[in-house]
Amino acid sequence: MIANRKMFSCLCCLLALCLGAPLAVAQTTNASIVGIVTDSSGAAVPNATVTVTNTGTGVNRVVTTNEAGAYTLSPLIPGGYEARVTNSGFKTRVQ
Repeated sequence: MIANRKMFSCLCCLLALCLGAPLAVAQTTNASIVGIVTDSSGAAVPNATVTVTNTGTGVNRVVTTNEAGAYTLSPLIPGGYEARVTNSGFKTRVQ
């Protein structure tokens, strides 16, 4: 009887692992960069160009800030990035 309980417990654990495996595979490896561009007074800078370059691959993505100065770049592969912000009348900022 004890052996049957142990076997039943092992089968339940195995079933739980098998059912949970697809959930682990569904995880993503994407990253995002989110920010707000402001001037020296803290005011939002709309329509600024944000260029983000993956320093490992050299691939870049370009977005424009919205009326609140906000931007989102997604999906990105994880890695190191350089962000360059440009806008007419402002100095270019690289980070």
